[in-house]
Amino acid sequence: MLELKQNNMETKREYSALSSQMLEIEKNFTETRNEVLSGIPIAQVEMEERLMAEITKLKEDIRRSYGECQKEWKLIGSTLYYISVTTLTWEESKNVCIAMGSSLLILKNQKEMVQRYI
Repeated sequence: MLELKQNNMETKREYSALSSQMLEIEKNFTETRNEVLSGIPIAQVEMEERLMAEITKLKEDIRRSYGECQKEWKLIGSTLYYISVTTLTWEESKNVCIAMGSSLLILKNQKEMVQRYI
């Protein structure tokens, strides 16, 4: 259980670092794009394409990082969800979530689950 919690915390740190890098690149992209708007259109297009490719790569790295580290976790937007198929009491489930450094999410029915995850 401790190893799982440590893995979860490390994954969260990695996600945070990658997200920060992605935000910095997006910021640089926006600043650079604004500076180049008055320049040569071809250079602007090339730079924009290069920065967009880098942003896409970072997003893929984030998704891949989560997929490799925590296969039982699902990344939806910028939030990780652990979808358990094990039947536990409410208290047991809550304790497992706390041990993983997370919170217990309540889904009232299958329809709500489908809406949330699809």
